Amino acid sequence: MPAIFEPKTLNSLLSIKKKHPDSLIYSSGLEKICQSREKIVSFDKDIIYIERIEELQRMNRSERYIEIGSATRINNIIDKGKNIIPSILLQAMKNITPPNFKNILTIGGIVYSKKERSSIFSVLSILDAKLEIRSSSSTKWISIDHLFNDNEINLEPDEVITKIKLYLGDYDINMYREIYNGYSNEGPITFSALVSLAKNNINFIKFIFSTSNTFVIRNKEIESNLEGQSIPIDDKFTATIISQFSEYLDKKYDIIKNNRKNIIINTLNWFIKELDFYC
Repeated sequence: MPAIFEPKTLNSLLSIKKKHPDSLIYSSGLEKICQSREKIVSFDKDIIYIERIEELQRMNRSERYIEIGSATRINNIIDKGKNIIPSILLQAMKNITPPNFKNILTIGGIVYSKKERSSIFSVLSILDAKLEIRSSSSTKWISIDHLFNDNEINLEPDEVITKIKLYLGDYDINMYREIYNGYSNEGPITFSALVSLAKNNINFIKFIFSTSNTFVIRNKEIESNLEGQSIPIDDKFTATIISQFSEYLDKKYDIIKNNRKNIIINTLNWFIKELDFYC
């Protein structure tokens, strides 16, 4: 029968994880519950219950960064960070459905999810979030984009995600959208973008799509091509960007259905034209 551990400190958690590397880190367990078809959820691994570890539920802010403990629940982040965290992340968190999930979900649980890359993950990716990874013998920081290799998590068995670190940058445009297909039961496609302008020129731009499954779609080459462009962007250049991105989708994400690819392409086209209103 699996054992249940209830550490009260981070050091205790790391010590237990070293001795039981195959154990499951457990806070709300929402993903496990949603995947189970049983009325009573059963486990085949030892469980480390981290709800009592206050260190993993702290939020600390400096002049340029905010650090969020991995066991911090989404509602707490919204309440404590509503005037601090980037607006696109705040909006993505507020849009979590059903609403009561915000009382259960932790930011670490969302980041760690192997089965689905949520809208929160994609927003954290465009914000270049860094993750503190700790074991009993080491501490390191990695980009959230390096956490997964395909669908396999790049952590050693005794390593734990303890903090998420965000840069509190100033952007002229913070954009977050959820696009639903009324003729499909599939989840929304989310779109996030950050843009900095210098007069009527694009100084800096990042945009990303999430298809509510394992795909977080970003093309840094196209972002680079858009940087330095004057607003309004020439229609011919816009058509070139759309064509390049469409080819990129067809080549790298051929498993995505055509109707969802069309939504992505149309959203990108809308976004480029929407930039005109900021010049």
